[in-house]
Amino acid sequence: MLQSGQSLAERRASPRRQLHKLLALTGMNIQDFNIIEINKTFACWVVYSMRELDMRPEERARVNHKDGATAISHPLRMTGTRQAAVIAHEMVRRNLCRELAGLYVGGGQGMATALEHDNYV
Repeated sequence: MLQSGQSLAERRASPRRQLHKLLALTGMNIQDFNIIEINKTFACWVVYSMRELDMRPEERARVNHKDGATAISHPLRMTGTRQAAVIAHEMVRRNLCRELAGLYVGGGQGMATALEHDNYV
């Protein structure tokens, strides 16, 4: 898991910057993930993040499968927990291997995490 803060001018880039760092750290790319969750309050920021990550249409189709923060909202101090729990459940339910998640946690901070399903068949 990676965490960092940004200036006010860079807030719209959260969590894109952390997703880039996590992908570089793991040596993976967007194509390696079955589910991608980008947690932002407004859908326009999710679209912005997808553009900044140079996602192709088939990759965009895997983003926010459960509607993300736009539909579910940001439970106070629970965004990451909610996001990880929903995606982990979806990975087991659909027998998927990898998940990538990025979230905006307020104040210009962003986080990114990758989950892998050990019992993937």
